Amino acid sequence: MTTSQDAAPGKECPRCRRSNPAHAKFCLGCGGSFSLICVRCSTELPADASFCLECGQPIGEPANRHVSPETYTPKHLAEKILTSLLARCHHGLGKLYRGTGKPGEAREHLTTATRMYHEMDMRFWLEQSEAELHNLA
Repeated sequence: MTTSQDAAPGKECPRCRRSNPAHAKFCLGCGGSFSLICVRCSTELPADASFCLECGQPIGEPANRHVSPETYTPKHLAEKILTSLLARCHHGLGKLYRGTGKPGEAREHLTTATRMYHEMDMRFWLEQSEAELHNLA
């Protein structure tokens, strides 16, 4: 038995091949969506798309999960992150040298860390490095 919806001109489901009305967003037969979503940029695409019309991502392939942070991290923020990481390295080296009996090297690294924390207004870590410097005296 054919219903008027089955016979109406429209679109065929790419999964189950059932005929659907032109305005259908989902297949009447299998419930499949007539549109795809790009995994890279979230653009809605027609069901028969092979590539995203916004970013060119091949459809059906996972987005590259190993994209360089340079593509999505603003430069000023990346510099702040890397600078704070470098300050933490100096802080850690200062503590290590203090613990191994090398106060000169410890003071050098803790002084550098303290200056960097001060420049970045990182108050918690600034207090920590100042306390470490005080313990050297």
